Amino acid sequence: MVGVAGFVLGLIIGLPVLGWAVWPVQWKDADVSYLREDLKAQYFCMVVDSFKVNQNAGLAQARLDSMGINAVNYSSSVSQFQADGCSYSPADETVLAIGSSLSALPASDTANTQTTSMAPTAATTTNSTKKNDNGISGILAGLFCVIF
Repeated sequence: MVGVAGFVLGLIIGLPVLGWAVWPVQWKDADVSYLREDLKAQYFCMVVDSFKVNQNAGLAQARLDSMGINAVNYSSSVSQFQADGCSYSPADETVLAIGSSLSALPASDTANTQTTSMAPTAATTTNSTKKNDNGISGILAGLFCVIF
């Protein structure tokens, strides 16, 4: 009986108090692939806008790679994003230029431009669930261990 009461009390304190109020998870620099579909469409539009300005095919490829788009599935992705609200059509000259640039670039060019892209690197995605640790957390954890 005491074990069940301790378990229930631990759930009550652990989830809403500690998990949501004291130490909530804070996302930072999450990968583009985690976005909702409508936000992916907006990101795709931003990639096309960026390509219009700087004409950097390697940078566009790195950004599209972070979305999971490569030269093979590029045309189907353009149609999907147009249906999701992107103002670019598959016949737009900039969209066609990106498609031809993707098919012309070798895969090794992505590694050279990845550091300048807006896509997060592996170092930032591994730290995407950092929590605030201001010293009080250790004191509170020790206090809860002593109490319970």
